[in-house]
Amino acid sequence: MPSVQHISAKNGDVVLLVGTMKGAFLLRSNRPRKSGTLAAPTPWESPVYAMALDQRQGRRRLWWAQQSFRWGTTLLSSDDFGKTATEPKTYTVKFPEESGLALKNIWQICLPANEPETIYCGVEPSALFVSRDAGQKLGLR
Repeated sequence: MPSVQHISAKNGDVVLLVGTMKGAFLLRSNRPRKSGTLAAPTPWESPVYAMALDQRQGRRRLWWAQQSFRWGTTLLSSDDFGKTATEPKTYTVKFPEESGLALKNIWQICLPANEPETIYCGVEPSALFVSRDAGQKLGLR
């Protein structure tokens, strides 16, 4: 895969988040919409099915659900549009062991505007996970 630069965004820029089978991509256009930049926050060629940009309380945190062929589905974040990524030490989205269920995918990441520390993740098999601490810990709702 060719080297792709990282982006920085300013007020007035438009950022499009695109998840693909080859990873996540960001497309940024400046205010006059005369130029744009392509960036890839995920250097690994792993599918990304869900992405969200958290701008609540002054944050600029990018969230994405990455399907690693080695580690399974993980929820990752970045505060610099993917230049660096915060990967959890353990899986943050997982079913309780006693349920016998295994997480297949995170299909949706929802960031409610009126709850600035809350993140919802819709997953397969069908369930809803919630974090009330800005993504530090997610549990079944």
